Amino acid sequence: MLASFGAGRRVAIVLPGVPVNGLDLLQAIVTVGRGDPALLEAALWLQPDEARLATDADLSLEQPEARWSGWRSPPPQGGAFRLPLALPLHGPRRVTVVLVLRHLGRMPDQPLRVEWTDLIGLRGHCPPPRAMPGRSLPPPQPAEATLVFGTPPIAPVPPPQTAPAPPRSHVVDMALARLQEHFATPDGGYRHLDIWLEDVRAGSLRWPRLRFKFALRGEGPVIEFRKRPDWPIMFTGWPSTDADSWGPYLLLRESDLAGDLVERLPAQPDRQMLTALIQLLPRAVSQVMRETPATAGDSITWQGQAQRLTAALRQPA
Repeated sequence: MLASFGAGRRVAIVLPGVPVNGLDLLQAIVTVGRGDPALLEAALWLQPDEARLATDADLSLEQPEARWSGWRSPPPQGGAFRLPLALPLHGPRRVTVVLVLRHLGRMPDQPLRVEWTDLIGLRGHCPPPRAMPGRSLPPPQPAEATLVFGTPPIAPVPPPQTAPAPPRSHVVDMALARLQEHFATPDGGYRHLDIWLEDVRAGSLRWPRLRFKFALRGEGPVIEFRKRPDWPIMFTGWPSTDADSWGPYLLLRESDLAGDLVERLPAQPDRQMLTALIQLLPRAVSQVMRETPATAGDSITWQGQAQRLTAALRQPA
């Protein structure tokens, strides 16, 4: 399938009804036939088979089976490049696959001609997670894209016998971590992982979905929360007065976690939610790292910074 589009434009190619039963990885192969490869970014989406898509703004990670590869760039010399995307465990037999292409140039840059040459399904290429499976707020929504519809071309280590089980009230767990976005500025001075957690449990409390950005910037690691329609309601009352052009936000730094910020939240469920989220942070980061080849080189850094925040968390008295 071919797509030709000009500077500043986006195109989405939709493949409904793609059979994925028994597969654990999809790879889209994309080739730049004309234009500067440095001006192309591509992303692969998985959507429910019954999803109704009028523009790429309808793409969403709200459904459990939805996935997003993050934006990928072709090699500078051009040629074919691959967009891998891990499939959910025990997912549906069929999904809608969407390839979104965007031209980063400005007029009068030359149009791009891009070919989606193949979509390959693979088995046995994703190692099982240690506990449960793991999975990009796209940047500000640009102009609507044109949609082109087509047809689908180690054994576990037992716990120490002397280690007592923690009290049920202290058990923290989650079912799934999903990556919404991996973003980095060109100079690498700011990077974030936009992460969803599903079915988070802390003792008798449960949160169906939580979302946060884990950011690395000059002053150290930061957890960011947003009060937006596309974010779940996570707090009984919004605890921050800070806001920017994207709306209200809350930042948690290492010093905040080591201090009394969490304890000062008036609602106990909010305190327990934040405590659980920070305790799960290293595990969540580990899961989304496995899904994002673009972050592989920084895996040790991300893991170290996640553990740093968890270690800073002041335990409730």
